[in-house]
Amino acid sequence: MKKVSIVYGIHIMWYEYGMVAEHFESVRRSYEPIKDMIDLELRVFANRQTYIEEPDNDEVMELFESEILDSLLEDPWVEVDLTWVDMDQPFWCAPDQRREVTNPEGWVVWGEVDCLLPDRFFLSLKEACDVLPDPTFALTYAYRKMWDVTWNHVEHPLFKMAAYNEAHENMVIPPFNYHDYISQEQLNMFNSQFQTADVMRVMPPKLDGSLLAFWQLDEPLLPDGMHLGADDSCAMRAMDMLGIPQYHISNVLKGHNYKHPLKRLGTGSSREDPTYLKYQQEGMELADKFLKDIAIAEGLINE
Repeated sequence: MKKVSIVYGIHIMWYEYGMVAEHFESVRRSYEPIKDMIDLELRVFANRQTYIEEPDNDEVMELFESEILDSLLEDPWVEVDLTWVDMDQPFWCAPDQRREVTNPEGWVVWGEVDCLLPDRFFLSLKEACDVLPDPTFALTYAYRKMWDVTWNHVEHPLFKMAAYNEAHENMVIPPFNYHDYISQEQLNMFNSQFQTADVMRVMPPKLDGSLLAFWQLDEPLLPDGMHLGADDSCAMRAMDMLGIPQYHISNVLKGHNYKHPLKRLGTGSSREDPTYLKYQQEGMELADKFLKDIAIAEGLINE
């Protein structure tokens, strides 16, 4: 039996060290039951750069390094390609990783350290490439109750009927609001109620970048030089124009902890700092030009 190739790419900033062990344990638990059926490689970029923010104590970098090494190399359980991103390089961030990590012969996954995997994640990738018709497609997983109605059609069916509110919070029972923390055990228990995967096509695409999986993707979805910005929105719009379909497993929930309590440790900086906003604005301008060029090339608009 030929194994399915899966490359799992992930970029982790130093201030995210508190989520590292939990995330890779989630990856391991999804991988090990079917490790004989897939060929998995982790492409991990551990970022120690301080261009946009600096640690507020001397222990942060040591904790970050130890969490990465302990989770991936102390007791190796999968092939890992680990790259340290340091200050001897130009500013480099998540969109750079997503451009660099490719796998046109199999799956490439956009990992995010604040997202827990469904226990059937890798199994569903193996099965999807055998049954879905398109030569290239994206696969996504159900969302918890999100912040507004634009996400309603990709939320889990049990949450779709709940009303949104002006605060965008506490719309369903915890931990099933987007802002709640959900543990691996809670996620697995919830998903165990649904023994078969319900797959739908989403048109136009609606997604974020966490656990976004592409089968045999051979198209650039992000512009060169983009370091920050709405990379998931850019990829989503590029998919739409290039005709790359999104298939969505509507009843298998992913555990994207948008407001993870350990998301930003050892830093007092905010996303309103001028340096961050500068890189973000540059990225959005590059995305606009990139998407316009695709639209012209595809004959969707005149030059």
